Amino acid sequence: MAGRKPKPTALKLLAGNPGKRKLNKSEPKPPPGAPEMPWYLTPEAKEEWERILPLLAKVPGLLSRIDGTALGSYCMAFARWIEAEEEISQHGVLVKEPCFDRQGNLVGDRLRKNPACTAAMASQKEMRALLALFGMDPSNRSRIQAGSEDEHLSPLMAMLKARQQTKGPAPQE
Repeated sequence: MAGRKPKPTALKLLAGNPGKRKLNKSEPKPPPGAPEMPWYLTPEAKEEWERILPLLAKVPGLLSRIDGTALGSYCMAFARWIEAEEEISQHGVLVKEPCFDRQGNLVGDRLRKNPACTAAMASQKEMRALLALFGMDPSNRSRIQAGSEDEHLSPLMAMLKARQQTKGPAPQE
């Protein structure tokens, strides 16, 4: 689909629905919880998954059980970035490339940009886009509306909690 991504309903409500457009009252709310690690992750991507998942899981309402593919994509981009950076560290930003004349004779070498630099930059770009989805950078963190833990209570538990808060603590005898 072309065009700008739609703003989530919660953000529209928070801003007072400035465009006065119809709100999506049936916006999907996937089940909260930590997603399962995708089977296809490389060992380096698995390490990043195991590092980042507990940190993200601490933010109420951020993760859903269906976020495995998006988080896995971030982890794979991270692993590719690490691999490219290791290649750059080992061989440098510039690499020698043999030069040949028209007859195919080697005439010397020339320096050119290490292809790993392009791979590293592409992986970083992909990582930044995926980091934004999970609020893992300072500017995008302020744009995410994470739910409170109370949002995930059953209606009965929410009612009991609200009733308990209005009554205050039980009297001591």
